[in-house]
Amino acid sequence: CIRDRVSTQSTGVHPLPSSMDFLSQEQISEFKEAFTLFDVEKTGSLSKTGLKNVMRQLGLKPTDEEVAQMIQDSGSKKDITFEAFVSMMADKMSKMDTPAELNKAFSCFDVKGQGYILDSELRRVLTEYGNGKFNDKEIREIVKMGDPDEDGYIDYERLTKKLLSSN
Repeated sequence: CIRDRVSTQSTGVHPLPSSMDFLSQEQISEFKEAFTLFDVEKTGSLSKTGLKNVMRQLGLKPTDEEVAQMIQDSGSKKDITFEAFVSMMADKMSKMDTPAELNKAFSCFDVKGQGYILDSELRRVLTEYGNGKFNDKEIREIVKMGDPDEDGYIDYERLTKKLLSSN
């Protein structure tokens, strides 16, 4: 169920070669551009604040605890190198939900078993199980993206496709 999936996943770092194999050259270039933008001192590494900012630039919403753990997992106490960052991002991306996983999570809240979730239930799930990752505006946008019918039902398979295609 989504209760199990929404919690933060491990951010362990894999060796760089396997990480590089997982990412496209375009993704690596995007990471490099964002990393360089926030490496204002040109040290080749980012502090906790820099890492959090670069991840937000890339569309992620890490908590302070997650950022601290990522830096610790990289083998450092205060910063992260580009190589460790790419490895960590590859690991995070490999653990992202697939359409089947998201649909299975939504199905836990599909009371009638017909492929729909109430918009009010979706709001509640994102608020209660989202660990603060979504603000009110983002929750409204997700619900709107779900295009509820006149009774407030959202076809969650269609929502899943929209969510995954918007990344």
